[in-house]
Amino acid sequence: MALKVLESQIEDALATYPDLFASLIGVQDNVSLLLRQHHLASGRLDLLYASGTDLLLAELKVELFRDTFLKQVLSYAADLRTLQGTGSLIRAPIRTYLLCPWISETQTAQCRQAGVTPVEYSPEQILQAFFSRLRGIAKFVSIKPSDHGVWNIHLIHRVLHGLLNMSLPEELAASTRLSVKTVMNHLRFAEELFLVSRQDGRFTLSALGVRYVAARDGGAPIDAISAGQRGILHGFIIKDPFASPAVFGIYAIVECVFTLARNSYPVDPSALFGYFRDTCGKATEWLTETSLRHGVGMYSNYAIELGLLARTDDRFLLTPDGIRFVLLLQLHKGIAMVDAIGGPNAR
Repeated sequence: MALKVLESQIEDALATYPDLFASLIGVQDNVSLLLRQHHLASGRLDLLYASGTDLLLAELKVELFRDTFLKQVLSYAADLRTLQGTGSLIRAPIRTYLLCPWISETQTAQCRQAGVTPVEYSPEQILQAFFSRLRGIAKFVSIKPSDHGVWNIHLIHRVLHGLLNMSLPEELAASTRLSVKTVMNHLRFAEELFLVSRQDGRFTLSALGVRYVAARDGGAPIDAISAGQRGILHGFIIKDPFASPAVFGIYAIVECVFTLARNSYPVDPSALFGYFRDTCGKATEWLTETSLRHGVGMYSNYAIELGLLARTDDRFLLTPDGIRFVLLLQLHKGIAMVDAIGGPNAR
């Protein structure tokens, strides 16, 4: 079996999530990382953990077992005991582990005889486990655009203005002459834009919603989006492009056009259909051309209303605001991802 995995990649996963290492060696106690790639007299120690009253020394390999690996582990353990003797390292029992993808029975016995615990592991499973942990803490991995049946942002304006005087969907439906179902769709979409808050079945404008409604151009029809309202939503989405499924969808459609512009520009909708679907994680949901057109049409409408995209002759273009928007979003996206997985430890 050929491995195209770097030792540093597996090390990074085990350093980021010490509990992955604990599960590999069968330790129930909490495990904390103390040192990584630490210089010792005989070389560089891969990983040193603390667990209970013990120190756990881990030497990591992504290749076939060799006798030199065992000698390495023993040398590092001796170096650590020297440091303990000089007071440079806490005095605690040192348990040694050698992690290899393949270890024979003979090599296993050889390790155990030397006082080293051999651990055969799968690099693929470690990287899969790392990604699974990432999905648990990083919403940008699992978030997908939503569909509330609202084709344009301006359609929710009547409901937003109605919330200045009322809070129940039935009241809003009577006031706007919309069905209760339609009002609820508008309210759910407005919630995902963080313009509306809900409590005990009643809806109110959020602080952002109050600002948004107040930014209306009084001389324009109620369904017109003013420059001030665009700016409010721009600023909110840029700060957190993963705040909700709808916010993510708006960000994703603009970023997709930005990326596809490297191939041809303006961007043809046919190129956008599959790319937007796959980027958003909708490959198993948007299976028909109709669903693809629906998803791209809805979110491109939002982006066009916000002045981030333009459409001419059935092709998409980025506006100056759209280019600034996606560049700022990519910066915030990178920051969010680094925060979620933790920056690499110093080596």
